[in-house]
Amino acid sequence: MVTLRIKDIGFSYPGVPVLKGVSLEIIPGEILAIVGKNGAGKSTLIKCMNRILEPDRGKVFLGERQLKTMKGKDIAKSMAYLSQKASYIFPVTVFDVVLSGRYPHRAWNSDRKDEARVGEVLKMLELEDLAMRYFNELSGGQQQQVLIARAIVQEASIFLLDEPTSDLDIKHQLEVMETVRRITRNRKVSAIITIHDLNLASRYADRIIMLKNGLIFAAGSAASVLTGENISEAYDVQVVVNQIDGKPHIIPLRPIRK
Repeated sequence: MVTLRIKDIGFSYPGVPVLKGVSLEIIPGEILAIVGKNGAGKSTLIKCMNRILEPDRGKVFLGERQLKTMKGKDIAKSMAYLSQKASYIFPVTVFDVVLSGRYPHRAWNSDRKDEARVGEVLKMLELEDLAMRYFNELSGGQQQQVLIARAIVQEASIFLLDEPTSDLDIKHQLEVMETVRRITRNRKVSAIITIHDLNLASRYADRIIMLKNGLIFAAGSAASVLTGENISEAYDVQVVVNQIDGKPHIIPLRPIRK
């Protein structure tokens, strides 16, 4: 199982420091949620993990290899990235979107084994009826399910999901998160998820890191990270934290004026 290690990552947009020294290691088979208010560096961090963005300092290791020394195709064999929103300029069927996940493992053309694998994954996720539908015609929840199918076909051991539940209704949020949890458990892959909904993070994540001002403010289990004190400090919001099924459940009350 390939591991992902991040050591002292720093990143700045022109004149704006975003990450100021973040280190962590991804445990194989876990769901790691990255939380924090807007501008805390969540999406930037996940993009530094697979070289969409090049850190100003620090190192990212995939297994024993430093990420910046690897070819993009080799990175894609181990890591699959799902962006916040995906769209295609030209009409593309669901089948072809999922088939594109085989790119790191094949030449320019696909063979019957690749197509058979796509069929297997679509059946596993109960997406067969969508196979010949155009991707851009699907609902947001369906699109996320298709992108997860693409990541499975890619045979990656690490999934990077940037706000996979944004713009989804409650049912589709739960369906996406249930799918991610099922995949991590059954296939022993890791999932790193940036997410705004603290209650979803609490329910589904094995571990949570909370970012504040480009640094890790808190890290650990949901119970240790999602405390009223931590949330108030990191989000400037007063909350009540209850327990439901042994997990913290956050009820926001009011913003904290400073």
